[in-house]
Amino acid sequence: MTRKRKQAVRGPLTGLASGTVSLAEARKQLSHLCARAEDAGEVTVVTRYGRPIAAVVSIADLERAATLEDRYAVELMERLIATSRGTVKVPRRIR
Repeated sequence: MTRKRKQAVRGPLTGLASGTVSLAEARKQLSHLCARAEDAGEVTVVTRYGRPIAAVVSIADLERAATLEDRYAVELMERLIATSRGTVKVPRRIR
């Protein structure tokens, strides 16, 4: 029987995480992970088969990220309008 090799947790956002837990462990410790996110501002990445699938973050951090994204969108629109010669095409972000 061959064993699957665990893939390393990686990606641009995993460097922001305080730690990682498997999905099974996150199920057991959800209350604890939420408390740490709320009280200490910790970010925990949840993995399935070694790959990141979700993160436990505080609402404050999520709102801060949304505000930064909105601010970026406004700045982009202002730049497009300032440099345009008429009609402005706004690039769509695919989510």
